[in-house]
Order: sequence, then C-alpha cells, then structure tokens
Amino acid sequence: FNNNSKIKCFKITNGAQIMKNENKQIVGKILIKRGALMIYDLCAICVAVFGALFIRFEFQFSTLLTEYLDKIMKYAAPILIVTIVIFICCHLYSSIWNYASMREMMYIVVASVLSTMAQIFIFTFFHAYSKGMPRSYYLLYCGLLFVLVFFSRFIFRAIREVENTRKQTLHSKNVMIVGAGDAGVSLLKEIKANPSLHKKVVCIIDDAQGKIGNSIHGVKVVGGRNRISDMVERYHVQEILIAIPSAKAEERKQILNICKETGKELMFLPGIYQIVNGDVRISNLKEVDVNDLLGRDPIEVDLHSIMGYVSNKIVMVTGGGGSVGCVLW
Repeated sequence: FNNNSKIKCFKITNGAQIMKNENKQIVGKILIKRGALMIYDLCAICVAVFGALFIRFEFQFSTLLTEYLDKIMKYAAPILIVTIVIFICCHLYSSIWNYASMREMMYIVVASVLSTMAQIFIFTFFHAYSKGMPRSYYLLYCGLLFVLVFFSRFIFRAIREVENTRKQTLHSKNVMIVGAGDAGVSLLKEIKANPSLHKKVVCIIDDAQGKIGNSIHGVKVVGGRNRISDMVERYHVQEILIAIPSAKAEERKQILNICKETGKELMFLPGIYQIVNGDVRISNLKEVDVNDLLGRDPIEVDLHSIMGYVSNKIVMVTGGGGSVGCVLW
C-alpha cells in the first residue's frame, strides 16, 4: 500500500472504532435506564403489596394482619418475579416514555391487572389449604401498583411537556389553527412536541358547536369562522394555519377570504390524502396562492394547441382574470 491508502485504511478503521464505542455507550445508557426502572418497579410492587394490606386493616396491627403478612413474605419471591416478567411482556421497559401516549397507559393498566390476577392464582392454588387474601386487598393492590408505575413513566413526559411549554413562550409566533378535526389535532401535537418550530398555538377555530368552548391538549376552541377576526386581535395571532384538507373549494375560499382580511400569514393543508396516509406534518402546509381563492379547481389550459391557431393573428379577449388572465400572462 502507498501512504494515501494507509491513511484511508486508518481513517476507516478509526471511524468504525468510534461508531462501535458510541454504540456501546448508547446500549450502556439504555441498560442502566432499564435497570433503574426495574429496581423502582420492585420497590413499587413491595409498596403496593404491603400498602394494600395495611390500608385494608386501617393501619392497625392484629393477629390476622400478621398472618397475612407471613403469607405475603412466603410468596414474595414468586410475586416479584412473575410481576417483572409481566412488565417485560407489556413493554414497560422498551417504550420511549418521553413520548408516552394512551397506548403506553394501557400497557400499564394491563400489566397491573395481570399482576393482580397472578397473585390471585398464587394465593388460591398454591395456598389452597387455607383462606386466601381479602378480596379488597386485590383491588387496593391493583390501584396502588398502577399509580406507582404510572407516576414513574409519565413523569418523564410531564417534565418534557413543561420544558417544551417554557421554550415555546420564548421567541415564538402566536398561531391560530382553523379546524379541530384530525388534521388540526395532529398539527397541534406536532407543534407542542417541537419547540424548534417556534410556534405557540393560542386558539383553535371550528364551526362544530359541540367543540366550541372545549379544549384540545390545553388549547381552547374559541368559536366558528365568524370569530376569526376577533380572536386574531384578542390572542395577538401572528400566523393562521388552516387544517381542513377535506373542505370543498367553495368552503375553502370563504375561510381564506375571512383569514385574508386579518392581514396575517396564512398556511393551509392542500388535500385530504395526508389524513388517509397519516402524514399530517408542518411540512405539508403551503402558502396560499391565487388558485386557492377561486372557489373551484383551476382550469388547465393547453397553450400549445391554442397558439397553433392564434399565432400571428390579432385577438380580442373578453375578461382578464382566472384562466384567461393566466393565458395572457
């Protein structure tokens, strides 16, 4: 090999080694995080078990309470092991909790219920020669376990939401979303999740009477299209996002005309296909142009065919807007 080849080989080898080390660090952080969650869960299970029993007996020691405590201590290891296995199967250690949603909450519900059922099975079938635990114990245990596990997971999202809200209050545009349907909600969620967009949704407009006065992810639906101008002034709106991709051309024209009178920046979703594909993003928005104000689909003109029979002729044209204006231009 010449010197250049040796340098290239060294760079490739060195780069591969750096990537390998970075991957090891990432894997190490993931394992540490999962290990910490598992240790917390073991403590949470113990707190839920003993807490449920003490609540059941109103924190008063008695011979009966001691009997149940002995029973729990006897089966503590199986309870802990089975519950951790259930948690693993319910993805409680593989989900990204910074972005936790309703699905992750359902994982916690299912895991808590399965853990309770596992205890019922253990105390009923492996301890059949004596009476099992009080029935209220199982309900209390399930509730306490859910609260403790829910807190440990969703505290990450709560911290992230607070941090994003703090960042969005600094140097952000006040944004109004027109449309409280699936598209509008998707845009709202993306804006809230990305402080780097420097947008803050301050109000939502929708004509549906059932939505007016209610809130979506903390943002209020303040009224129908007839309130757009008033709300722009009240909330100091700087940008309007029109998220009604399924609206007909005539309806879109009416809404755009109202928004245009405010003099604020306008962006809108051009078509319903984003909803179908589940691809509603800020990047789908486009600026309003003259075709959006027609109230109908624009007419495509075959200029090549037209020029074939008007070339070198004096032509009179009636009307100067729309498709005719485009031909002249």
